[in-house]
Amino acid sequence: MSNIKLFQDKKIRTYHDEIRDQWYFSVVDTIAELTDSSIP
Repeated sequence: MSNIKLFQDKKIRTYHDEIRDQWYFSVVDTIAELTDSSIP
């Protein structure tokens, strides 16, 4: 199940592992949004 979450109006790709009940976030999306980099 892929989802898109908003962080300060920015899109971050996520994945929820229902068996382990854990969330995973795209590192590239997170770095791009936190650093405002065009080339994360």
